[in-house]
Amino acid sequence: MNRSIRRFAFVLCVFAVSFISCKNENANAYGGAGTLPTNYIFILDNGFSPNSLRIANGSSVTFVNNSNSTHTIISTDSLTLVTTPIAPAHDFIYKKYFVGVINYHCVEHPTDMGSIEFTP
Repeated sequence: MNRSIRRFAFVLCVFAVSFISCKNENANAYGGAGTLPTNYIFILDNGFSPNSLRIANGSSVTFVNNSNSTHTIISTDSLTLVTTPIAPAHDFIYKKYFVGVINYHCVEHPTDMGSIEFTP
């Protein structure tokens, strides 16, 4: 009896160590493993960098305002992408489950344009 208890305890310990070692080190507070990383678009005084981005469906885009003025980003159709005004040194996170291209521009600077292509 004592031997079977030790054997059970040994098997249980091996299982526990195996289970603990399978912990995903890439898990994060935003949903854990399997989430797609964010992509960055930097808002500059004279446009966007990059001004064209190709990402996977379901990915997020973080617009980071590195300029000296507030910017509002809006899609060409005025519906698909509409940000709140983004103050200097602030950002706006956008996530879309979509396949296709979103063309956008800055409301305050209409000649500053860019596009995001969401792929399957």
